[in-house]
Amino acid sequence: MKTIMGFYQQDNQFNDLEKEFPQVDFVYPCTLEELAQELPDAEILVMLGTKYSPQVAKLVLDLGKNIKWVQSTTTGVDAFLKSGYPHQAVLTKGAGIWDVSVAEHVLAFILALTRHIPHLERNRQAHAWDRDRTWNLMGSLAGKTVGIAGYGNIGKEIAQRLNGFNVKINAYVRSLNVKDDKLNKLYFPGEFNAFLKDSDIIILMLPCTQETEYIIDTEQFDQMKPGAIIINAARGKLIRESALVQALKQGKIAAAGIDVFEEEPLPATSELWDFPNIILSPHCAATGDHDILYTCRLLKENIKRYLNGMELLYMFDKIKGY
Repeated sequence: MKTIMGFYQQDNQFNDLEKEFPQVDFVYPCTLEELAQELPDAEILVMLGTKYSPQVAKLVLDLGKNIKWVQSTTTGVDAFLKSGYPHQAVLTKGAGIWDVSVAEHVLAFILALTRHIPHLERNRQAHAWDRDRTWNLMGSLAGKTVGIAGYGNIGKEIAQRLNGFNVKINAYVRSLNVKDDKLNKLYFPGEFNAFLKDSDIIILMLPCTQETEYIIDTEQFDQMKPGAIIINAARGKLIRESALVQALKQGKIAAAGIDVFEEEPLPATSELWDFPNIILSPHCAATGDHDILYTCRLLKENIKRYLNGMELLYMFDKIKGY
């Protein structure tokens, strides 16, 4: 049974995976030509969503007639839905691989913006001591209310890390079944504006669906506290960037930490580059030291389930859209 590890290097960490499943033929194409050669008799395709370009999708659709399972190793499956994947295949998400790294990145955004690290860095570059002004700028995380919109695996990891900072943690959720002792209050659909009004720091961890696209627009910025900080390390189209630009210009919010954008790469002409109270990162929140380790853990479990005819973990739900 051939499994394509699309555009992965044959890392030593994959050796244990190969030893555990000797009946599986793992192949590692690194070019479009190599991928085309491996596709016709492949049964499983494993690939990062960021590597699933329209050119790759065309090859997979044209040649992957025997593909029965597509395992995305990114949490989102937007690229697979946009460009298409074999209709006969099940699609599973890379949930759990990136949770820790994203949570740490979000916490870094929060602490850097609360403690005005960008201001300190500008002073360092200017060789400016500027202690009096800096003293008055400094904020504190303790006592703040942090709102997490979307309380899946990553949201839970964020809450776990915030729990030691003496903050109140609220969550905006769809399910009535969410229970977590770390949460102060839950908000449900129809209560999003109230969720925003009550939050000092807003963290977006939602999938991008028809219901959530541009869930943050001008109206929502108007609901936020003037000192609010907004963090987005989920999907670029959760925030309308033109509205974010205006909110920053008009002082409707205090700061923002943004890892994902409407258009990527973020155009050099974007006004977002120029604000002193925003931290931008190039869609890298998910990366960390243990990417391959966590990828292998998920693959081991799901390949075992696949071989035994069991339901796979983190299957894409066509009704929910994520």
